[in-house]
Amino acid sequence: MKKLISLFFLVSVTACTRDSVQLLNPQSISGVWIESSLRLDTLDFDSFPKDSNAQHEHVLLRSKPFTDASLNPTYPVNPSAIYNYYFKADSVYLYNLYSSLYKFNPYKIQVSSDVRFFDIEKFYTRTGLNKTVLRFERFK
Repeated sequence: MKKLISLFFLVSVTACTRDSVQLLNPQSISGVWIESSLRLDTLDFDSFPKDSNAQHEHVLLRSKPFTDASLNPTYPVNPSAIYNYYFKADSVYLYNLYSSLYKFNPYKIQVSSDVRFFDIEKFYTRTGLNKTVLRFERFK
């Protein structure tokens, strides 16, 4: 009876999942992605050679600083960084290699079924980027 209930639960959960979400893996988000609202930040998943012996993959966040000091009073500070990452369930775990604290932090992520964009919880600070969930569109 327990097996039947477990099977029913699994089928009902599977039936309720949205078609707009794809399973997370490094191949599904390879390439370069641009943040869709300000279009100043890119995530480059292909900037580092793939190493089958590496414990975690790398992604490069490239940020273009605002050139107008009135828009960005902290100019030339920008959030560019290199992150280690891995996927677990519906989250990506990121560790900023420039940080002195060795800690992976989880961020919810959803990749569209056509892999044209993904939504991720905000994981970096950017003047003018006041959203809690960021959308990145495939750039290349």
